Amino acid sequence: MVKAVIFDVDGTLTERDSWTRLTDNLGGSADEHLYIFKDFLGGKVSYKDSKAKLLKVWQATGNANKENFQKIFESWLLRPEAYEVVDFLKSRGIIVCIITGSMDLYADIVAKRLDIPFYFFNTKLVWDEKNNLIDFQYIKDQAGEKVRQFLQFCQEQNLDPQNCIVVGDGANDIGLFKIARGVALKSADSSSIEPHAWKVVNNLSELREILD
Repeated sequence: MVKAVIFDVDGTLTERDSWTRLTDNLGGSADEHLYIFKDFLGGKVSYKDSKAKLLKVWQATGNANKENFQKIFESWLLRPEAYEVVDFLKSRGIIVCIITGSMDLYADIVAKRLDIPFYFFNTKLVWDEKNNLIDFQYIKDQAGEKVRQFLQFCQEQNLDPQNCIVVGDGANDIGLFKIARGVALKSADSSSIEPHAWKVVNNLSELREILD
């Protein structure tokens, strides 16, 4: 029996990646952002140096403050079917949760928009007294962090992981798919996760058919 459904955000509840989209919307170079990230993942640049470079890209736009971040995040649309699906799950008494590799402010906005009470994020944004961005705390092992957060959620809600469905589209959800019922949403990035999935869907609305 399914007791809870846990959603990824980027590529799942939304269609796009929040990180490079944020850089673009702030007025920075998404390509430069990707170069920094690839060098970090490849071990060419340390966490400290890569973070400093990305902060510099954001701060150089003159728009790296909490008000602008919030306006940008609030302007992004969710998949239209996300609202319907979440309402359906709630009507069935199923607990809904978000576990995202994105930022705390964005996770909070998405959770409030869908009226989802439980959410976890990978990155904490740090603001100064004038709400200008001065730092962020990012965990490199997103996959491992998602598993840790999921197990924490299960413990707090007294849930068996096997009674949970996890919906995602990327490689950082594979660890979750190994301990819960994984539903892969087809996307440009889903090929790596589909072999690990319990079900593969083309649209979030198909969750209703799975649960009926």
